[in-house]
Amino acid sequence: MLPSSEDLLAAYPAKASDGGVEGIATLSCAADAAGRLSSCTIVSEEPADAGFGAAALSLIPKFRWNVEAHGVGNALLLPIRFKLPERPRDVVFGDPTRWSHLGPPGPYFPDNAYRAGVGGVAIIDCLVGKARALDACRSVEEAPGGFAFSSAALRMAERRYIKAGPDAPEGPGRVAFRVVFPKPPPMRPPVRVR
Repeated sequence: MLPSSEDLLAAYPAKASDGGVEGIATLSCAADAAGRLSSCTIVSEEPADAGFGAAALSLIPKFRWNVEAHGVGNALLLPIRFKLPERPRDVVFGDPTRWSHLGPPGPYFPDNAYRAGVGGVAIIDCLVGKARALDACRSVEEAPGGFAFSSAALRMAERRYIKAGPDAPEGPGRVAFRVVFPKPPPMRPPVRVR
């Protein structure tokens, strides 16, 4: 058993993460009969003094060693690589003049968010197709939650209202995109007719 990507991200040293620094730590451990690792020490960490050794040690409870294949009690070297997740790329909006009377991002701004005067962000990942079209998109996260920003972003991708920017790689891999929903202007009170 190995730590998940979420475990690695949670253990990532803050000063390295803030500086965009990636690294690796190698530990020396022993395994007991149940596959739990113990007596772990830091053999090396690169870059030095970035906190990757301590971060690696904090992940030890997440590991289970295959004792049937590798034995019990033997010293083992365990390299743990810390890599920052790829930052989402921004999308390019379609012809904004068609929807300018509705405000950005056009007709797909979630109604409940608009009425509440709330802006947000949706992260979606997609395949980049011909003409930079976003295909087979799926929701990754949204903030704040509960306003359907992800659903709106997926609908915009499906209807080709947004596309990948020129920096997004084309090909078989999935790419993360960030769709920003700016805070809408205050709603005007309804006009009363006398």
